Amino acid sequence: MSNKIMKRKNKIKIAIVGLGNISTKHIKAIEKSKNLKLVATCDKKNKNPNNIEFNDLSTMLNSNKNIDLVSILSPSGEHFRQTMLCLKFKKHVVVEKPICMNLSELQKIMKAEKIYKRKVFTVYQNRLNPLISKVKDKIINKKLGEIILFNSNLYWSRNDKYYLNSKWRGRRKDDGGVVMNQGIHNLDLFQYFFGKVKSVFVEKIKIKKYLECEDTAIIIFKFKSGIIGNFSLSTAVNNENYSNSIEIFSIKSNIKLYGRNLNILDFKQKTISYEDEYELHYKFYNKVCSTIMGKTKNFFSNKSIFHSMEIIRAINKSIKTGKKSFV
Repeated sequence: MSNKIMKRKNKIKIAIVGLGNISTKHIKAIEKSKNLKLVATCDKKNKNPNNIEFNDLSTMLNSNKNIDLVSILSPSGEHFRQTMLCLKFKKHVVVEKPICMNLSELQKIMKAEKIYKRKVFTVYQNRLNPLISKVKDKIINKKLGEIILFNSNLYWSRNDKYYLNSKWRGRRKDDGGVVMNQGIHNLDLFQYFFGKVKSVFVEKIKIKKYLECEDTAIIIFKFKSGIIGNFSLSTAVNNENYSNSIEIFSIKSNIKLYGRNLNILDFKQKTISYEDEYELHYKFYNKVCSTIMGKTKNFFSNKSIFHSMEIIRAINKSIKTGKKSFV
């Protein structure tokens, strides 16, 4: 957004598409922001009690709300179409992860960004977790020494109602499976910590009956730097979100992130915690506003997530072939 536009408007006018569970965090962050004003919502179920709602995205974009930014929180399989439509209407776009379902769609979005001169921000709020920054700092400044390997576990519970109440969940084309839907935040952090991946190998199984994708998988990574790692994840465990952790092992010392939202850090017998998970979405929108106003570069750009989508492509190939896949 140009400086002229920002002088004319006191706040960036934002609309939300999709009023599912995740929308609560976004709405709270938007309401807290000094730079945003929620002017419209769009959801097929039309449940919002406010008189600013639509049940069709095109209708909302054609309204006289003068929308500057659209936050897309709809089912994953709808993200690509909705993002492209918003860009064609020359709106900046926030998209919940994953931004789309494959690398080809991402490339089309990146091309549309340039054509319509608008920015897209994918919600990887964990990048703003101060504990993540501490780990990254220790890696960059060689405080861990030479890293040998890492181990990550994500064990969450998704019961039958989770799939039965939303037809898109667990479907290959709309959900993408446990790696795409639940594991993608960790994948983003792996590349953030260790650089580019060379190859992956996946073993997977499906436990729950109301889905067509895998809900349990183990992925072995080899990075171009020589680091190897393991990512074990499942949404079929017993009735609790049991664990989310990343352990990094090196010759000099080890470090561990864990807790439901990677909110606890152990390093050299010292423990630090970060409890305010809602604050991350608020920080995310502050970054978005700063970029739209031309103050900072896009910390959540499509360029920054491109390699994650390359990794997803390789993972899906390994799932399909049962063999090691090169990124």
